[in-house]
Amino acid sequence: MAIAGRIQQRFMNMNIFFDLNPGKPFFILIFCLVGFSTQASDRPELSLPNLINLAIEHDPWLDRSRALGHALSSEAIFVGELPDPQISATLLNFPTDTFDFAQEPMTQIQFGVTQRFPGGESRALRRRVKLLQSERQVVDQMTRKKVIELQVTDLWLSIHLARSTSQLINDDRPLFEQLIEVTNASYRSATHQVSQQDLIRAQIELTKLDDRLLRIKEVEDSRHKELAEWLPIDYLSMRFSWKIPDELTVSPVPVRDNSRVHNLLSRHPEIRSIDNSIAGKRVEYSLAQESSKPDWALNAAYGYRDEDRFGRNLPDFVTLGVTFQLPLFKKNRQNQQILAAADMVSADESRRLGKLQQLTRRYLKAHATLAALNERLALYRESLLKQMDSLAEASLNAYTSDEGDFADVARAYIALLNAKIEVQTIWVSSLKAKAEIRYVATNQEYAL
Repeated sequence: MAIAGRIQQRFMNMNIFFDLNPGKPFFILIFCLVGFSTQASDRPELSLPNLINLAIEHDPWLDRSRALGHALSSEAIFVGELPDPQISATLLNFPTDTFDFAQEPMTQIQFGVTQRFPGGESRALRRRVKLLQSERQVVDQMTRKKVIELQVTDLWLSIHLARSTSQLINDDRPLFEQLIEVTNASYRSATHQVSQQDLIRAQIELTKLDDRLLRIKEVEDSRHKELAEWLPIDYLSMRFSWKIPDELTVSPVPVRDNSRVHNLLSRHPEIRSIDNSIAGKRVEYSLAQESSKPDWALNAAYGYRDEDRFGRNLPDFVTLGVTFQLPLFKKNRQNQQILAAADMVSADESRRLGKLQQLTRRYLKAHATLAALNERLALYRESLLKQMDSLAEASLNAYTSDEGDFADVARAYIALLNAKIEVQTIWVSSLKAKAEIRYVATNQEYAL
């Protein structure tokens, strides 16, 4: 409005009178905004941390992972237990001619129990595998939360950029409206060299601004709808708070030493998840080696005998035995199982190296991007914006003095508006780069 006021004042000083009256609509606007804000203040606002917490709270992947972790913890208990003993009751040497239990001395009722024992340390190793898988779910949940934080932050910042860009255009739109009115007044009064082409060009510039607003609104709505992937739809209708969190405003400290970068990124949940997987594969390798040790079973039986046909008491029998698995045909199968387990360990170690390289690339790229954006932001704020503002002012002075062209004024103020929007875009891009570093670094010293 300040620029528009200068335009109005310049033409009024040259005896061109027209009814702009920017004050009245301004007070009406203030009144409407106050009334709206009073009604809207009763509605809760969702900040970016609120949105992230809600997304984490309602994420079905996390619910599934928690249930799977509990299931694996339960499996770890029963896979480490001994198998249930087998109870048997057998009638031995029973005569079928008389069906007399006391007819033959060897007739007996035998009660037995068999307990099987898996070979080596296989029970403890199977339990360890399940516990590691359960622990991996906890680490994967940490990764998922970091992904949610990064994705929701990126969408929120994109919406923030669209809204701030629209605000910048709306702030400068009265300037172009008053340029149209100024050009109209000059064209009607014929006191200045204003052509109908200037009038049409001014209207075109205003129409372009409206089209730009529509396109920005489309982007804003699209990004807002993408939040439905992370939030229940009911929350999308609530008002958002657009205050930038403090965590995103502090520039992270870059780490350039290779060993420190390696140590820093090795603590990332994605790397820790692969480390957990490697530990599990190594236990499975040990389990494959244990499979060469045979399973065995302990058998115990008690045989009850009645009196013989002469009335003499017959002694009962006790039977003890041990059963071993004879690995005659398992040697080749066991060797292949051990080789497969060793290859799985090697595969996970290679996957860890690849993921560490990927995180290193993202870390270095994010820091380089942030440094470049900060330099561009400083260039715009310290010199370029001031130069463009001076150029726009000079173009306006020349135009109001009949020494310049309207096209120069329009181009100068469009360029100034674009520069303001570019500053906002660079700033939001720098916040996204900081969010990327926060995701990769996962360390308070470097992530904040």
